[in-house]
Amino acid sequence: MRALLLAALLTASALGTAPAAVAQAAALERDPAPAVNGLDRSSAAGRAFAEGWDAYTRLDLAEAVDRWREAADLGEAPALRAWLGEALRRLGQQVQEEALVREGGGEARRALAADGCSAHAHLVLADAYNGQFFEWSAASADSTALHLQRAAACDPDDGNVWMAVWTEAVRLGDAAAEAEALDRLHAVGFWTPPVLAFAQWTLRNVPADAILLTNGDADTVPLRLVQEVEGLRPDVAVVNVPLLDLPEVARRTAAAHGLPLPDSVEASVPRYDPRGSTTTPDGRVYSLRDAVVDAWLAAHADGALGRPLVAAITIDPEVLGTKTEVVDHAAFLAPARSLGFDAEAGRAAVADLDGAAFAGPLVSAGDRSPVRRMLPFDPAGVVLFQALQTAVTLAQDGDAVGAEAVYAQATAFAAGAGRADDPLVAIAREWIDDAVSAR
Repeated sequence: MRALLLAALLTASALGTAPAAVAQAAALERDPAPAVNGLDRSSAAGRAFAEGWDAYTRLDLAEAVDRWREAADLGEAPALRAWLGEALRRLGQQVQEEALVREGGGEARRALAADGCSAHAHLVLADAYNGQFFEWSAASADSTALHLQRAAACDPDDGNVWMAVWTEAVRLGDAAAEAEALDRLHAVGFWTPPVLAFAQWTLRNVPADAILLTNGDADTVPLRLVQEVEGLRPDVAVVNVPLLDLPEVARRTAAAHGLPLPDSVEASVPRYDPRGSTTTPDGRVYSLRDAVVDAWLAAHADGALGRPLVAAITIDPEVLGTKTEVVDHAAFLAPARSLGFDAEAGRAAVADLDGAAFAGPLVSAGDRSPVRRMLPFDPAGVVLFQALQTAVTLAQDGDAVGAEAVYAQATAFAAGAGRADDPLVAIAREWIDDAVSAR
């Protein structure tokens, strides 16, 4: 029943394109560099900033630092210093070099010296001081909180600030601050309509009272936003797996939802991971998140968890390990005792979907995350893949009428979403015809 997945992967490999089912889509055409107050785009500083933006959105942070250092030295716009500080901060935390993080904070302070209410500069400092990203000598939760407060006061419409507020609120267990952050993210339109449409679709198709494991901010926050703002599926517990590496979050999550914890709750669990790795013969680093998820999987396998345990399509299947097999459902991966694709669940999940709701930009204009810009999530591609896989499965199971009905829904969805020419549509057509002819 997984033939379409394999065919799509092989075909896409031959064509040099990524399959629509892949949660992280291939990089889209990049937006031009954002406007910077006081910067002439045609000037030498403007050209250097644009070159730095191109490198930044390719995740070449070292090149971005070089180009933005040049732009800041040539231009007089204070905001250039904030952008330089952003790139330095990200690069320093990526390579774990305190000097770069400290320099990034210095550039942010230079921006604040010229513009005392630069939300961007305050956010650079808040993230630089955040020990969750890099535990350096000046890391300070109090400094992070102070600069987040100042950033939000300076520009309450900056969604990047509220993303940082949300992360800190979850870390601290501050429900009121989390709700405020989600409300502001909704009000400023930080998450685009296709991303929110996918969050709604996901929540509508998970079991009652499910524990839904998610992978990062791009899948977690939209889910929490539609729960908080629209009141959709409050019975579902959305759990961000990477945040489970924080002992306080792991303990709080387990207590809130009646879930088990491993014997030792530490920031790192230095023991052999039986799942292994292709790069390290002794197994990859086994962190707290792995130990927590393994405890939940064990309870699930024993029937003792008490709630359905499901994982968003966006999550790395390796997180689930080899202790359980995985079922491809319409909106999620669910640990189960047998492999297979639930075509009836798939049929229900793709019925009456409006492709137009999934059309449009995947990243908002004001989003300063280079990761989200480099690898935007592809909601329409995931939904289209699930619809087509459902149609093929129905055909292979002998339900030609059902297969054609779902295929028609899939093609209508693709047209509405602006991807009528998606190669998976033609692949699915071939597989359906082959399955019907073989009977």
